[in-house]
Amino acid sequence: MKIPVSDDAPEAPDGFMFYRIKSGDTLVGLAVRFGVSENKIRRYNNSVCFGHRLTHITGKLLLIPVGTGTSLTSEIREQISQAYAEDETQRSQKDDSTEEQKYEEPDENGKYQLKKALMFHANGVDEHRAAYYLGEANWNVRKALNLWREDDKWEKLHTVMTTCQLPAEEAKALLERHHYDVASAIRFWKAEQKKMKKLTKKLKKAKQKAVGTEGGEEGVSNKTTEMYSMKGMRRKINPEKTERLLDGGTKQ
Repeated sequence: MKIPVSDDAPEAPDGFMFYRIKSGDTLVGLAVRFGVSENKIRRYNNSVCFGHRLTHITGKLLLIPVGTGTSLTSEIREQISQAYAEDETQRSQKDDSTEEQKYEEPDENGKYQLKKALMFHANGVDEHRAAYYLGEANWNVRKALNLWREDDKWEKLHTVMTTCQLPAEEAKALLERHHYDVASAIRFWKAEQKKMKKLTKKLKKAKQKAVGTEGGEEGVSNKTTEMYSMKGMRRKINPEKTERLLDGGTKQ
């Protein structure tokens, strides 16, 4: 039997339950509440549980093992992944009124947790840049993440425009085609350029060959015409015919 955690959390497969993280939740508190060890919760949520406090994932789902001898089969993994994906889609479609909310500046431990959360979601961001974006976003992680995404897209667009010498619209289309993977987009562009060079070279050779063949045929045609002209001239100056003409055509 599937166990619903609450009205706002989806149902989980047998032996598990989903819990939506709320502000102030800690790993210890959840372990005590559900009678599960901290290590076990971490094991099933190792991609998001990297600290004692769970502020950085407020609003997200946490998978809690509640049955004895539970294991993640391939079927259960698929069900859980689908539940996560559907929940993220629903959350992203909602009108998020918290984006502009200004949070109080946290203490040092809170800053550390928020920076780590941002670094986790914003691939490639170091601690100093994470602190900058959080400061600009009034310590709102979601807003900080959106600010980083805007800058990240601009930097990637500029890189492709400079490397490939493309206008902004073409560079953007190329990046979107490769899901904003700069290395993949540039590799694809270079490969296409090589193909175009080879094709241009083949077309040029084919054109030169066609011109040469046409010239050769014209030369043969000129020689043939000249040969027939010479034959005609020889017929015109045939000695016997000339003599008959001079004799009035009486000579047999």
